[in-house]
Amino acid sequence: MTLNQGLFTAGYFLLFVGSVVGLLWWHKRQRKTRLPFGEEMKLLRTPGETQLKLMQKYEADEGFYLVMGAMVPAVVGVALLFVTAKLPASLHLAGLALTIVGFVGAFYLAARWFANRAKKNGNRYLGYFGERIVAEH
Repeated sequence: MTLNQGLFTAGYFLLFVGSVVGLLWWHKRQRKTRLPFGEEMKLLRTPGETQLKLMQKYEADEGFYLVMGAMVPAVVGVALLFVTAKLPASLHLAGLALTIVGFVGAFYLAARWFANRAKKNGNRYLGYFGERIVAEH
């Protein structure tokens, strides 16, 4: 696969993912919610409700963040390969080494970022569960 084919593929992938994300965002903004009861009825908050809402938001956005986290190293690698291709032939090996280092670094940072988000959501679950246990006693 040539560099142009790779750039076209990456560009198409970015366009597709961006379109899907844009459509989902637009659909979410257009959605009208209707309560099954009157506006005057106010429900009490349950124990751990804030943690539960944060967990649900994370789970709803998890796929988006996973795709974005996976794309960042790929975009960094392709961009560095593009720059390496423009270098003189004597610098191609150094450019390739820099590309590998950049890709591995971006991969590590993206994986660490996503793992920290997942860990934070696990801690929210413990907080939610703890609040529910305390409320039942």
